[in-house]
Amino acid sequence: MTISEIAKLLYTFCGNMQNAEMFLRTLVENIIEADAENPLKDYKDIRKIYSGARPLPRKIASYILGKIDTTRFIEYLNNLSDDATVYICEKLKTKGIYVLPVHVAEKCAELFFSAIKKIANVNKTEQAPEQECPYWGTCLLKR
Repeated sequence: MTISEIAKLLYTFCGNMQNAEMFLRTLVENIIEADAENPLKDYKDIRKIYSGARPLPRKIASYILGKIDTTRFIEYLNNLSDDATVYICEKLKTKGIYVLPVHVAEKCAELFFSAIKKIANVNKTEQAPEQECPYWGTCLLKR
């Protein structure tokens, strides 16, 4: 799932009458360490990220990864009602993601973390340096 998809799914229950921009800022604020500065605080195109028209910039995703605190995000989502968690389970099931209501917060944290990690790792070429193979001489070893 993308950051946009996760944000839209959670907005129904966690939006607290915020607009989309503020809600996405709130999500990021709750997945990073409490003393970390929110990288979306002054970001201008946040509505486009929420809508899915523009991805989260890699630089911001990398910053979030360095400050990530999934336990904090889970605590934030654990305040959802039982009905809300059941509804989220049903929505995730339509995406092929099966989770029990008691594990919704953990699954959403995992999905959000994975989406951020995917963006942070985009455009990085992870090619191992050339090494000497005992049988074929120089080769590339995959990581």
